[in-house]
Amino acid sequence: MSINFHDDIDFLVCVVLVGTGPVLWAVECEICDELLNEGTTDEAEVGRLEFSHKALHSGMSVADYKLSTRRRRREKNGKRS
Repeated sequence: MSINFHDDIDFLVCVVLVGTGPVLWAVECEICDELLNEGTTDEAEVGRLEFSHKALHSGMSVADYKLSTRRRRREKNGKRS
C-alpha cells in the first residue's frame, strides 16, 4: 500500500462539525459520499468511528491500520524501525 493512500484517506474520511449548542461532530466520508453518523458530542466516539472507517477503506483490520499509522508517523519523523 502506498504512503499516498494514507495521506489521501486522511482527507477523504474526516471529522466535521455538524451543529453547535452543543457542538456536534460527525464523520464524513467522501469515498462513500455520506455522513456516517448524525452527530455526537462524544469526541472519543467520533474518533473511533473515523479510525475504523479509514481501516475499512484500507482493507485492514483496525489493529493493522493502527500499526500501519504508527509506522508511517515514525517514518515521517525520521525514526525508521
